[in-house]
Amino acid sequence: MLFSFLVFVVVSIAWVATLWFGIAIDAGKWSNPALLAIHVLPPLTLTLSWWFWRRHVKQKKIQTLEEREKKAQAEQQASLEAARAKHAQEMQTRRFSCDCRTIAISDLATNGNGPLVLPEGPSVSIDIVAADEKPTPAAKNDPFDALEPAIVKALGHVYEKCGAAAVFPIYVVPPASASAVDVIKRVREINEKLIAGMMLPVKPKAGTPSVLFLPSGDSASNSVISLFENTPDLPGAVVLAFDSPLSQAAGLSDDEDALEQDTPLGKPSHGVFALLFTNANLPAMLNAVGGRRDGVEEEHDSLTPFWEKTQQPTGNLALLTMASRELREELAQLPVIARIHRAALGQTGKGKDRERVLELSRILTTLLERAQINAGLIDVPFVSEAAAGQADGKKDEEEKAPAGSRCEWLVHNAGEPDRSGTRLSAMGSALLYFKIDRNLTEMATNIVSKVGNLGRATPIGMLAIALVQAQGKGAPTLCAEFSEPDGIALAFAVPAQAS
Repeated sequence: MLFSFLVFVVVSIAWVATLWFGIAIDAGKWSNPALLAIHVLPPLTLTLSWWFWRRHVKQKKIQTLEEREKKAQAEQQASLEAARAKHAQEMQTRRFSCDCRTIAISDLATNGNGPLVLPEGPSVSIDIVAADEKPTPAAKNDPFDALEPAIVKALGHVYEKCGAAAVFPIYVVPPASASAVDVIKRVREINEKLIAGMMLPVKPKAGTPSVLFLPSGDSASNSVISLFENTPDLPGAVVLAFDSPLSQAAGLSDDEDALEQDTPLGKPSHGVFALLFTNANLPAMLNAVGGRRDGVEEEHDSLTPFWEKTQQPTGNLALLTMASRELREELAQLPVIARIHRAALGQTGKGKDRERVLELSRILTTLLERAQINAGLIDVPFVSEAAAGQADGKKDEEEKAPAGSRCEWLVHNAGEPDRSGTRLSAMGSALLYFKIDRNLTEMATNIVSKVGNLGRATPIGMLAIALVQAQGKGAPTLCAEFSEPDGIALAFAVPAQAS
């Protein structure tokens, strides 16, 4: 205000000077009001014009700054929402899972070091025999002959518990020496005989169910999850893994000392594993085909719109229409044994285990945290960059280990006791970091010492045992899959009541 008054005074002085000395008006010809007006109004008008212009410029600048700030806030909010959506999408991808509803472990040969005790369940069939009590057949060119009876028994249990599984594709993991064409042919023949012998009310089309090879992956859980991740409309799949290093070793050598010789993979064993996995969205899929029976639509009311009458499931969802309505209802009521989650992958490093205990502990701690996040056992809330920066500032002042999940059992193939000491010590340290205090010699299943070498069926066999333990313990079970030369995959099997 003072500045505006000074401007008015300066302008008035300049105007009066101009009026008297520049223009040189004749005051005698003007009236007093006119003289007053000619002296005051021009500088006042000029000053007011300048003041209003200055105020307009100032308000426009303030408005521009406000708009710029609002735009920046909107961009920041949009960026925050995009980051939050990206975080949610990443969590959804990491926590993609599928359900296991039936497990059959058939003719599993164990090799000493105490009995292998697995909890029974309503949808679980376990057939265990000691390796030294199992008759070893003579050498044969085809290992399928030694495995076929156990395959028939395992698939028969799956179909007995869930007849609708007979229309789902069968993904096989056969012995490395088996002929691919022969395996597919014989598994399809076994499947057809079981459907006919059990008189299952299914009407599969030509070429179904498909017999395919399970995609090879970095871990058994990731291989199974990829089936449903890559084919979202797949309602279910049967995974069939079988191998018999025991019969193959017996056929190649008659030297008992050679057969009993300790190896990093364990003594030769034998086993068949059949597991029924279903899509996590199976209830919605069953509802989508709920009004159809034996591949034919149910009778509709006369008021039903024509588009509802002609609508038919497409893609892999049509597999459910090949099973009768009763079998679909049976599938819907079949309880979930446990849910498998994506594995956390890493490298254990090279060199002797004794020289890298601390390094291995750090690696397993990181992988264990990722595995728990993948299984939804550790929540990862969204944190903005600003909040993350503030958290980093306080990290040095106060650093606490995150609270871990409840884990009642470990299934692993770390090796025989004289070789697995460092790995189990590192694993115990990683578990203890998350406040999971477990005796890994008593509360774990060492597949190498308890069972032995199951060949290519080892990963699926470990997964099956982890699922059985998860159901029996009623708590998450950790599956630690060590692969040569230095790979490691940690994955959780979480029982239905804990999901």
